[in-house]
Amino acid sequence: MGTSHPSPRSAVGDLFTCDPSVAVGDAVSIIAPDTVGKAFAGLVAQTNDAIGIVVEKTGTTTARVVGRGRSAESFTGLTVDQVYWLSDTVPGGITDTAPSSPGTKIQEIGTGLTSSTLFIDVDQTSVEIL
Repeated sequence: MGTSHPSPRSAVGDLFTCDPSVAVGDAVSIIAPDTVGKAFAGLVAQTNDAIGIVVEKTGTTTARVVGRGRSAESFTGLTVDQVYWLSDTVPGGITDTAPSSPGTKIQEIGTGLTSSTLFIDVDQTSVEIL
């Protein structure tokens, strides 16, 4: 029997200003008041913790971000019930292997629901690897 997940409906999320390079499916962090940028687990001293995943771009520089709930079907190759972490190699990316290099951080982002959908459950604390 697999892991139990909340209702499959999509979460509403909050709107933020963002750089045009931010895309649906990106993990993002706060970089200025009401503004998000691509989150990154590398170089702890230079990064902020992720707050969520972009589930919709409502304009070139506006993104809807969800910290807990179902993602858009914006991923490929996810594994059901696999935990995903903030990437320490790709800004905005997630990985199925927790970062382990000194100076990086570990932050859980969510769990695969389908090959294209993530249950977003961003851990609001990260752990620095020494």
